[in-house]
Amino acid sequence: MASFLSDKAVQKADVIAVQEPWINSQSTTTHYPNKATHQLVFPKELEGERARVCLFVSKRIDPGSWSCKTVSKGYQLLKLRRNHLDGWTDLFMHNIYNNDDGETVEKLNRELAQRPYAEHILIGDMNLHHPTWSGIGSKAKATAAAERLLDIAGIHNLSLTTETGSPTWRRNEQASVLDLTFVSNTLAERVVECQVGTDHGSDHYPVVTTIDIGTPPYEPPKRRNWKATDDKKLIEFIERQLTNTTTNTNNTTTTNTTTNPQNLTTADDVEAECQAFIQIINDAVDISTPWAIPSQWANPSFTPECQEAVKEVRQLRRRHERTGDPYDKELYKAARNRKTRLIKIALRRYHRRKVQEVIEEGPGGMWRMSKWARNRQGAYDQGVTPSIKIPGGLAETVEEKAAAFQQAFFPVPPPADLSDIDSKVINHDPTEINRGPIRFPEITHQEIKQAVKASPPDKAPGEDGLPNSLWHKLIEIPTVLDTISRIYNACIRLGTNPTHFQKSITVVLRKAGKRDYQLAKSYRPVALLNTLGKFLEAVVARRISYAVETYKLLPDTHFGGRKGISVDHAIQSIIGRIRRAWGKGKIASMLLLDVSGAGHLSLQSFT
Repeated sequence: MASFLSDKAVQKADVIAVQEPWINSQSTTTHYPNKATHQLVFPKELEGERARVCLFVSKRIDPGSWSCKTVSKGYQLLKLRRNHLDGWTDLFMHNIYNNDDGETVEKLNRELAQRPYAEHILIGDMNLHHPTWSGIGSKAKATAAAERLLDIAGIHNLSLTTETGSPTWRRNEQASVLDLTFVSNTLAERVVECQVGTDHGSDHYPVVTTIDIGTPPYEPPKRRNWKATDDKKLIEFIERQLTNTTTNTNNTTTTNTTTNPQNLTTADDVEAECQAFIQIINDAVDISTPWAIPSQWANPSFTPECQEAVKEVRQLRRRHERTGDPYDKELYKAARNRKTRLIKIALRRYHRRKVQEVIEEGPGGMWRMSKWARNRQGAYDQGVTPSIKIPGGLAETVEEKAAAFQQAFFPVPPPADLSDIDSKVINHDPTEINRGPIRFPEITHQEIKQAVKASPPDKAPGEDGLPNSLWHKLIEIPTVLDTISRIYNACIRLGTNPTHFQKSITVVLRKAGKRDYQLAKSYRPVALLNTLGKFLEAVVARRISYAVETYKLLPDTHFGGRKGISVDHAIQSIIGRIRRAWGKGKIASMLLLDVSGAGHLSLQSFT
């Protein structure tokens, strides 16, 4: 299997269907060398038994256009989209390992019957003998299961494309045709080839099937190459644009790019100022930062020196192949060895640098690295979201899955019944009730810089695509800091939140542990907010935290979200209460509650 998957011709395939895959004794997966080109779809254990089939789907195919269903340990059903007229239609690929018990063939019949008008491709190790594919002179006798398979193929209009009498299995002096390929009659004319491929040392030969159809290509999202930013162009453009929008002595602006920055008196003024400011930043990025060129072979640890070494080796190899000169061969070998050393050193340095960065984050970083080390071998299937169970069926398309997650994570909130609450005042100390509101001064430049600099540079940005690392540079520009300060203080003063701050991208991540990932509750939503709005949230959160501790707005029994308070404090508090109860001869009981959906409650009736 290792030789087969390493074959360059095999790596060009859109779908690789494997029966009886190699079993990894250390984890529930199989050999997976081509992570850069294909997505492994390996079924989970069913009733304690390992899967007998697996699929490798090319990453050239849009992952939102296909889904996979596990029918049994020896049966996978892959649903693809293919071009048809001016649109797309469904194509079902059945990957089967039949152990000759008859059940798999009947399961195939049921799956085909559920989709009578769709197109199908049936491939697999059927372990059945029949003259139709074995040939007239074959010594193997036809079996009842083989006759049943032919009946099913006839009922559902499937044509056999396997070459009759061409062995796909050979052991010692015996040979047989066991690996079969059927396609719908509507696809038969599009079959370019179906023949035995190169032997890779297994008793089963690979079968190469080429069909003239198209699948939706994957278009990776565009992203910027922030490491290639021309800082000089970036800063000069922003300074020039922001300077041109300042108010002159006649109280008029020299450009109409923004509103008057000194007169942010309404929510509309703040909205316009924020939009104009973000537009300037985006324009500066356009002229200073190139788009990244995505590559499946991209490696962040590769240095320019490594790239030059690879280029040199290729040039010397081509020259040696052209001339055949022994001297050119020695030059090529020396360059190749040097390239190998450089790449090893670069990979080692990159890994050590990343480990050092994690260590510097504190104990939390070490725990994250430990989790990564434990789970990286089982991360093969995390690039694919399986079909999600919904009432009445399964959500298979991207749109259907998004709707299922939306319903699970963001349901319509029911109104909260607060009729049993007499007062909004939590602290009933008479001296505290009439204290009045807590007032804060305007947000200072120092607070803003502190919030920006404290943000991790490599965190994923929001919808605007502006990362924290960019703001780390921009916050050093005085005009940028002044503009952000005006916007933030106007937001607090007017009680408004610009639209740009509210936009986000919701990413769905798997929860850890052995879960059923066909259930929406097995995932956790993470909102990626636009970074400029997150900095304001950080400033406000810091001020609220200060007020909570200074004015004792929380009871001593509240531990969550408080600076300098950890779970150890909560444990010690509980232990102290238990021991005090024991000291008085009482029995201590504790009630633990986890209210499902508490975050979705609406306070509309709170008056």
